[in-house]
Amino acid sequence: MKNKHKLIKLQDAISQLPLKQQKQVAQRSRFIQIAIMIKNLRKELDLAQNDLARQIGKKREFIARIESGRQNVTIETLYHIAEATNKKVFLEFK
Repeated sequence: MKNKHKLIKLQDAISQLPLKQQKQVAQRSRFIQIAIMIKNLRKELDLAQNDLARQIGKKREFIARIESGRQNVTIETLYHIAEATNKKVFLEFK
C-alpha cells in the first residue's frame, strides 16, 4: 500500500498557520539555528555536553536546553562558548 500523504514545503505549511503562530515559528526558528550551530561545533570538537558546560561554568542541562532550542542564548553565553572552543563570534545584520 502506497503512502497517500503528499509532502509539502515547510514554508507552505507555515504560511497556512494564523499570523500569530507564524510569528512564533519564526522566533523559535532563530533559536533552532543557533542551537544547531552550537551542537555542530561541540561535536566537531568531540566535546560532550558536560565538557562544554564545565568549560563555561554551567550545568550539562543548560547545554542540552540550548541544543534543543528551548533555551534562549545570550550574547554573553555565545562569547563564553566561543572562548571555551577557541572560536570567534561574528554577528551580522542584513
